[in-house]
Amino acid sequence: QNHKAEKELRSALRKIEEQSQALQRSEALYRGIIDYASDAILTMDERSVIVSFNGAAEKLFGYQNQEVLGQTLELIIPASLRERHAAVVASFSREDCTGRPMRHQGNMTCRRKDGSVFPSEIAISKVTVAERILYTAIVRDLTERIETEKKLIHQNILIRHEKKLTKVGSWEWDLITN
Repeated sequence: QNHKAEKELRSALRKIEEQSQALQRSEALYRGIIDYASDAILTMDERSVIVSFNGAAEKLFGYQNQEVLGQTLELIIPASLRERHAAVVASFSREDCTGRPMRHQGNMTCRRKDGSVFPSEIAISKVTVAERILYTAIVRDLTERIETEKKLIHQNILIRHEKKLTKVGSWEWDLITN
């Protein structure tokens, strides 16, 4: 009987060890993806308390990880947008979906540690872990994209204006069909 109990105990311990190793591999994979992502990734709980903040988020927002963990998301949202953001989060928390891009909400403005603000694009996901709702946001700074778009629009206006002034157009000649 003792021999059977020892065998069952060893089997249970082996299963626990295998599960522990699988969990460690999963955690290493998760950390590898999150830590080296080029976009800012942060996770917060249902009370908007930040529980995860990757290296790209540190660079984007100017905060060190230990400065934001345990703080509320208000830290990176301009005061004028906090009510709107709270309403968006409340709406999302009631939805059945597990994720969505926030583009249809309009671009979100975020705030850096130095107080400067920047336009951003945010995708957000929701997951329940041990009866706790967690939200993960992937944040991308749109400053460069917006500036590039403005420059392209300005260049197109200049080209049209130059064409009018010089009375030059453009045309194509198909040598095969003449």
